[in-house]
Amino acid sequence: MSSLDGELTPLELRTPNFRLRSLTVEDVGEKYVSWLCDPDVVKWLNARFRSHTRDSIRQYVAGHDNRDSYHLGIFAAGAEHIGNFSVYIDRVHEVAQINVMIGDKKWWGRGVVLECRRAVIDWLFRDEGVYKIFGTPFVNNAAAVFNYKKQGFKLEGVWRAHRKISETERWDVAQFALFRDDWLSKEPAAR
Repeated sequence: MSSLDGELTPLELRTPNFRLRSLTVEDVGEKYVSWLCDPDVVKWLNARFRSHTRDSIRQYVAGHDNRDSYHLGIFAAGAEHIGNFSVYIDRVHEVAQINVMIGDKKWWGRGVVLECRRAVIDWLFRDEGVYKIFGTPFVNNAAAVFNYKKQGFKLEGVWRAHRKISETERWDVAQFALFRDDWLSKEPAAR
């Protein structure tokens, strides 16, 4: 989203239970750092191969331009930061990749991803003109695979031994995709 003076403005999306907004470096606190240092939280993320400090995370957050890349915090009622969505838009090809992390474990398994991703999908298809949205979870990440399928994403393929899970083991990665026409043709209650 652009403002009238050409500056890119932060994004904000709302769902019945959550608010998503562009993160700033001021949002990076010890809680965020603790998520990225928790082996359970980063088990399925590339973040597990790096050390994380407040400064390194601030650099990562600052690297999102709110035009082609967005880093959205997920906030529960009371402004509690519980996780993040990262969105990368390829404007030439009209495709977007989305990634999610629920850092606060008390919110795991409570439908946060589906509710918040619904808002991200609507925004990408309706406001950003994206044709296709995709995600690339490990095939072993049962929760992610379940959520993609539940939301109507279709398996496009599997990349064999595509990413390391440890220094000695590699796992397959799936690509799930959702097309604009398929999403918009659904009744809103079915999304």
